[in-house]
Amino acid sequence: MNYKNILQEYCQKQRKIFPSYRIKQQIGPPHRPHFQVEVVVNGNVYLGELCQTKKDAEQSAAKRAYAELTVRASTEQTPDLLHLPTEHADIEQFFSQLVSLYGGFIRKIRYDRDSECYRLDIK
Repeated sequence: MNYKNILQEYCQKQRKIFPSYRIKQQIGPPHRPHFQVEVVVNGNVYLGELCQTKKDAEQSAAKRAYAELTVRASTEQTPDLLHLPTEHADIEQFFSQLVSLYGGFIRKIRYDRDSECYRLDIK
């Protein structure tokens, strides 16, 4: 999948500013560098994974941005959505990334009072 195109089309549909990419870091020897790219959408920065090529690093950043933007968009449309408490924010991000790796996204995060735990509705 070409996540740069997917992200750009999403930004067009949502009337967001087009994404801009920049190299966050370049490490490794000159004959085998690794790149990490960040993408900026509407002032929000999304950092991709460390990759062997600039193209792959841009795709990684676009994939993460798209996953987070679509999760955020789905939460804005769901008034009963609850996020995990602040101390568990890294867990929420972990699950979001894990689900997006398999092409899905988290539709809702809600607290179940009966079982006293959080439920993730995944699509």
